[in-house]
Amino acid sequence: GAAEHRLLADAGSAYLWADSPGTGSVALTVEAAYEKALNAQVWLNPGYGIRKLSDVAALDKRFASLP
Repeated sequence: GAAEHRLLADAGSAYLWADSPGTGSVALTVEAAYEKALNAQVWLNPGYGIRKLSDVAALDKRFASLP
């Protein structure tokens, strides 16, 4: 929502899906998430139980190459 976008902006970061309609989660294909994640420094809320990059890689092997 707007409050989360403001927190990110105040922290000097950009929300890559700020132009998405609605509020709440944005449903993405693995390909769409991967494309954006290649250049992202932080991935907030990638899913329940995700604590480290290896957990993200377990979701899809393509995520193992993320920085």
